[in-house]
Amino acid sequence: MAVSDPGWPIPHRRWRLRETDPQAVSALESGFGLSATTARVLAARGITEHEDVQAYLYPSLDGLHSPFDFVQMEAAVDRLLAALDRNERILVHGDYDVDGITATVVLVTCLRTLGGDVGYSVSHRLREGYGLNPSSVDRAHEAGAKVLVAVDCGITALAAAERARQLGIDLIIADHHQPGDEIPEALAVLDPCLPDSGYPESDLAAVGVAFKLGRGVLQRHASGRRGTALLKLVAIGTIADLAPLRGENRIITHHGLKTLKDAVNPGLLALMDVSGVGRAAVTTTDVAFRLAPRINAAGRLDDASAAIEMFLTGDPGRARHLAKHLHQVNKQRQQLGEEIVQSALEQEPSPEDAFVVAAGQGWHRGVIGIVASRLVEHWRRPAIVISIEGDEAHGSARSIAGFDILAALREAGEHLEEFGGHKQAAGIRLKAQNVCAFREAILATGREVLEDALRRTECLECDAELPADVSLRDLALELGRLAPFGAGNREPRFICLDMMINGDVVVINGAHLKMKLSTSSGDIEAIAWRQARVAPFLADCRRIDAVASLQMRRWRGRNNPQLVLEDFRPAGE
Repeated sequence: MAVSDPGWPIPHRRWRLRETDPQAVSALESGFGLSATTARVLAARGITEHEDVQAYLYPSLDGLHSPFDFVQMEAAVDRLLAALDRNERILVHGDYDVDGITATVVLVTCLRTLGGDVGYSVSHRLREGYGLNPSSVDRAHEAGAKVLVAVDCGITALAAAERARQLGIDLIIADHHQPGDEIPEALAVLDPCLPDSGYPESDLAAVGVAFKLGRGVLQRHASGRRGTALLKLVAIGTIADLAPLRGENRIITHHGLKTLKDAVNPGLLALMDVSGVGRAAVTTTDVAFRLAPRINAAGRLDDASAAIEMFLTGDPGRARHLAKHLHQVNKQRQQLGEEIVQSALEQEPSPEDAFVVAAGQGWHRGVIGIVASRLVEHWRRPAIVISIEGDEAHGSARSIAGFDILAALREAGEHLEEFGGHKQAAGIRLKAQNVCAFREAILATGREVLEDALRRTECLECDAELPADVSLRDLALELGRLAPFGAGNREPRFICLDMMINGDVVVINGAHLKMKLSTSSGDIEAIAWRQARVAPFLADCRRIDAVASLQMRRWRGRNNPQLVLEDFRPAGE
């Protein structure tokens, strides 16, 4: 692992400038009217062919794949159309996170728009845990449902699928999680991760799959609706679930974010208001750090139904009430999460441990996923956070780029009662008495692959050096054309050398650093998230080198360029 130099609290990481073809850079400059810096960023990412650049810079709805690329979409759409025609009860069952909530809202909205008798249910994190289970199916039967659609869950729900068959309920699964060895018996299974799904892209979030199902129904219905207004919610769920923002997801998020300024949904408007998100230009950062946490808070500490109702109600007053409720619950979530983070940080891993495994008695299950993400950020290793409650324990795992955490859990699976998720995030359930044995097993798992991934995290791949004698404002605006940024399309990283700190370094909220820097292109504000511990060391260090992204910061109606420091150290080291 990287180690800190004496007297400097941040572990040093290697900075590497990506290689590019000068001819490709020149062709991008002339062919698309880009600056040399932006052209270099595209070339460094391998986006050089004319069609690829065109699709990247100008994402078009025409690039969306047909819902019927899913080989089982036809059966799902036919059954839902029949239910609409017969006025049969349809129930949509979703997960309690942002992806599951937005997926539920998108599909319920689509079907209700067509006059369907559509209800919804959502798993309760503490009472039921994740996913579709037989008791969920029983409640659907009691509600008179003839068709049950599981969104953001269901791909491993073998017992629930069997219960639906016994009760004569037609089950449709619209999921995006990794399947197990056996696929549930259902009327239709839509999951892009299935090898024989037929779908050309495997990176859709569950809300994307739900949108495809809803759009398939709309396309076959006489109403002629397209459902593109729902892309606002699809974008929010896609960003929140950290789905890679490339290919179809890039198109979805581009158009969803762009049209948020035209939102009319009372719940969405109320949520944006309490979150302090303006309607002028909503970014992935606004979604990830303002909108999504409040939606997520409902399912973490409370009942996720509150968030679903907020989006489905047509009453602006009710929507405002629910949005304020989510805002307050999120404040509770923040405070609770910070307390557990501090306790988890005390369980510092050994230098030779490639994983971080932290466990605590009675830690709230609703926030351990967030805590795991913070531990990954702090130690740059995969992290598993476990809450022990009596004889049972539940955990959340988060990974680093390039390491499949789900595969690691499979190797240590003999100590687990249940597990599932993605390559980058997963959940586990185990007996409390097996926590120590699981910790030992996971620490011995996938060592060679993990060490290779860890080495890559110690190297920051950078797109370019911050150019000299250019307008940072103009460059920041041009780089905005490469948005939306997020998983699979990170913001461009720049190596910034020999920048002088002008004035005082300010600590914000006890956690972040803010400073003014002088570069060869002029003065600029800079922010370093969660680096307050470095403030005392900067008193005698007036010049720094850094890896940073260049953004436009909106504040009180004004737009100014800003550097966001990802890594920094005294100049010349």
